[in-house]
Amino acid sequence: MENNSGIHSLAGYAYQIKVFVYYSFLLKENEEVSYELFDDVGIKSIQTTELDDYNVKLTDTNKINAVQVKHTSINTEDKNKILYNWILASQNNNIKKYTLFTDSQYNNSFEFDKDKDFFDEIVQSKKGPTALVTKVKNLYKDNYSEFKKIYEKIQNNFNFIIESEMDEKIVDASSFAFRKDYNETVFYQRLHEYMQKITADILDAIIIKKPYVLSYASYVKCVESVCQRLTPTLTLPNYSNFAKIQNINLNDEKILNTREFKQLKSCNLDDKSISNHLIYKLYYEQSRIRYMELDKNNIISDIESLSHDNFCSVKYMLIADHKDTPLGRLINTKDKSNSYAGNDHVKFGSLIYLTSDSIDSEKQISWEDTDNDK
Repeated sequence: MENNSGIHSLAGYAYQIKVFVYYSFLLKENEEVSYELFDDVGIKSIQTTELDDYNVKLTDTNKINAVQVKHTSINTEDKNKILYNWILASQNNNIKKYTLFTDSQYNNSFEFDKDKDFFDEIVQSKKGPTALVTKVKNLYKDNYSEFKKIYEKIQNNFNFIIESEMDEKIVDASSFAFRKDYNETVFYQRLHEYMQKITADILDAIIIKKPYVLSYASYVKCVESVCQRLTPTLTLPNYSNFAKIQNINLNDEKILNTREFKQLKSCNLDDKSISNHLIYKLYYEQSRIRYMELDKNNIISDIESLSHDNFCSVKYMLIADHKDTPLGRLINTKDKSNSYAGNDHVKFGSLIYLTSDSIDSEKQISWEDTDNDK
């Protein structure tokens, strides 16, 4: 039976990242896929030399497939920019294919203008020095014959992919790597974890203004790590990757009105600490869902039962010592061990989860007692 919920879980990822992920599953030995090197995604074979920098400066590489991803309608200006990028990138003679990848919902088409008409339009441009068209103009304004060679090369090696079912394409491409036939539930958990890892790594690269490059060896290592951490008996998502792609907006009224936020606020934590604790909760909720998918409700019960017991022990100890404060309850309960939790972040997240309004009063945790606790 097809697990549609697994497919739906891919909906939150950016289209460009989906395309990158898809190509990563097609990697062969000695190949790598890169994000925002040429256009949005570039694929090439590895040689011994390194990429010079973020711009299109590559040495001694071959079999480059420069992929542009467009998840919008493509107008004339967009089409020209795509061509400008490829013309500039073609200073590296090792580009062998130019691929435009788009979603079928936009009904995009792509037609090449006559080379002389396009050349004249470029040469007559009055745009500033940083514009793409100006960079192309400066390269070829006195050399139509060379421009024509590059332009015809792009036309002759152009590949236009119109995709209607990107998520299904990813599922098909990853089915062997993550063993879809063995356990479909675990397969979708692994795929979701892999996409979180790729998204987090790409965001890290963007922050430092560097390309993100995934080699075949790194891809294999990543797949193996995911498979080891997510099995029919174990679910341990990578916390750091999960945290990087979360966005906690403490100006959002929905968050400010939650019981877990108010309880954390009672501990006099700063906004960064509150955000971190709310991410712990989200991480635990994801792990909790994965345990339920694997029919491991007993693990959830054990984690939450011990978390609540730990809280009660700390609370009574602090009251007896006349040292009871909201922050004291939080810190000391976090310090208690929970052997059922796979890691500390699961343990921390279960504590914050148990402070929410949806929890029954017998299991609910309070860093600061409310009327319902008295």
